[in-house]
Amino acid sequence: MVVLLTNKDGETLDIHEGAERIAVDYESLNDIQGLSRAMMHYNRIIIPSTLKQVLPPGIMDNAKNVKEISVHEKNEYFASVDGVLFTKNLKMLIKYPKAREGAYHIPDTTTAISKTAFRYCKKLTELYVPGALKWFRSSVSYCSVTAIHFEEGVKTIEGYNFTNCDNLTEITFPASVNLINGGCFLSCQKLKSITFLSKQLYFAAEPTEDGVLNRKKHPLYLPVISSFTECDKLESVSFPNLEEGYIPLDFLKFCPSLKYLRIGKYEIHSANGMDADGLVYNTDIDIPFIELCFISSIITKKNYRSAEKVKPNIILSVIAATDFINDGEKNAEKYIKDHTVEVFDRLIFSENTTLIRKLLNSGKFVSDENIEEIAKRAIDHTQNGGNTEAQVLLSQYANKLHSGLFSELEI
Repeated sequence: MVVLLTNKDGETLDIHEGAERIAVDYESLNDIQGLSRAMMHYNRIIIPSTLKQVLPPGIMDNAKNVKEISVHEKNEYFASVDGVLFTKNLKMLIKYPKAREGAYHIPDTTTAISKTAFRYCKKLTELYVPGALKWFRSSVSYCSVTAIHFEEGVKTIEGYNFTNCDNLTEITFPASVNLINGGCFLSCQKLKSITFLSKQLYFAAEPTEDGVLNRKKHPLYLPVISSFTECDKLESVSFPNLEEGYIPLDFLKFCPSLKYLRIGKYEIHSANGMDADGLVYNTDIDIPFIELCFISSIITKKNYRSAEKVKPNIILSVIAATDFINDGEKNAEKYIKDHTVEVFDRLIFSENTTLIRKLLNSGKFVSDENIEEIAKRAIDHTQNGGNTEAQVLLSQYANKLHSGLFSELEI
């Protein structure tokens, strides 16, 4: 049996008992537009015991005033829990009412969510995702959520899931999450902090078919759309436990406010933002980004030679300085000696004064041959409102090597 939409009171969409599906003439533009406009007026939807198919997502997206979806208890295909639409076995969440207010805890029985279940839910303030939901593939785009809480157990975050979540300010992913597809945080303009607790984490360029990373089918390369494009207020990105993975540094290029980056044991502070020059989209690099500067154990053991392919940036400079100071790493020492001026320039720019002091105290890098150029870099940064403390350190050291050098440079 086919039935057209009807309503009792102008506010409730009450589908007649006996109806198995709702007829929509997709060849008629007037039919689709009329149905879409009608959906905007309802605040409740009632599904009878006989209905086997729900309205398609494109039309349901217009039901912006619906606060509740009710299902007859004898319906064999659907069920309603607290006004939210599920499959009968409660394993799949089909639709969350757009006008339902407040926080929402997805039930622990849920193992799947439709891709459009939460899209455009402007009244949703917080979302709690259970660990039973291994693959979070539902779009929360254009929602008003201020926080999304993931339980341990969630493994995959589908691409574009959080785009335009204008009120989202911070998010933490549990250690179980090991795969994130591209475009996830596109245009989250209030997002300030992201933390990934995984030991193993990959950003894949394309959506996966089943939520599982298959390296043969899904090669790892920079996504066409950055996961962090237009996150203008993002200040902190942290991977505190990372041991293995693929993390594109595109967020350095698209997030001008970024001040803090942690990768494993390395904490990178930069009062003036991060620089990605020579890293992002550098087609001359013929080694995986994972082997270049993301994973501390790999860099420390064998890959400073690979880092010669790019000019020193804040990340490489901090990692090399940290490895040398903390562990006496010989490859790090050689890397700093080969790029002393550039490494100091990046440390001065990012105001990593503690590392500068320790490198100077080692007596291994600054000499008569390079002190003048390093001093000039410090002057340039200072004149641009930069690191005066670093300049003082360098001036003191310079005067030990060459009395009056900074006077000659008009400091």
